Amino acid sequence: MAFEKEEKINENAAVLNEKIIYDGLEMKVIAVYNNSVAAEFLEFPVKGREADFPYSRTAVNHKNYKRTHEILEEK
Repeated sequence: MAFEKEEKINENAAVLNEKIIYDGLEMKVIAVYNNSVAAEFLEFPVKGREADFPYSRTAVNHKNYKRTHEILEEK
């Protein structure tokens, strides 16, 4: 179950629509969970790393991304 922006589980967790940096790549958070976020790449496919990231979305543990605190507009 995804949590609403106000129901933050982990104080270090990103929020919905926040831009995060994962493995040097920019992503947008689309859902927040207890231990991770679901995020989509801002630029897909990831040039030169298509085998590493075959899908436009992935789950990332809270410990493995850097927050930017920048909220992106919804499409």
